[in-house]
Amino acid sequence: MAKDDYLGAREILERIAVTDASDPVAMNALGVCAMKTGDTPLARWAFERAIDAAPDASEPHNNLGLLYEESGRFAEAIRHYEAAMQRSDDITILGNLTRTQLRMRMNSPAICKQLERIQAEHPEQSWRDWARYEQVKKARSE
Repeated sequence: MAKDDYLGAREILERIAVTDASDPVAMNALGVCAMKTGDTPLARWAFERAIDAAPDASEPHNNLGLLYEESGRFAEAIRHYEAAMQRSDDITILGNLTRTQLRMRMNSPAICKQLERIQAEHPEQSWRDWARYEQVKKARSE
């Protein structure tokens, strides 16, 4: 979607938020639109409202993790990715978690297993290639 599309959607979703900030789907969508248009405070607020409204949903946690990762707040990103993984065994969330763990230079056998799983299961070739690259890089550094 183009930035203008996100801005248009954001206007509509902001109107929904004014009348009902407890709609988790609308709040998550507002968070995505705000994130795509560079409004980090609104995005964080919307994702937090989505989590409050639907505590068992993984998507708002994953999106909040992306927001924190994008701003360099890796520990907070990992916390939300882990919360998302507790709610859904989604391979994309696992990729986000693993990428952030590596950005923090974390090293554990679990990360190696995560990379193996991403390489084997992720539907996108770019993620599989990335996981293989990280595996080779880790093997060379050991």
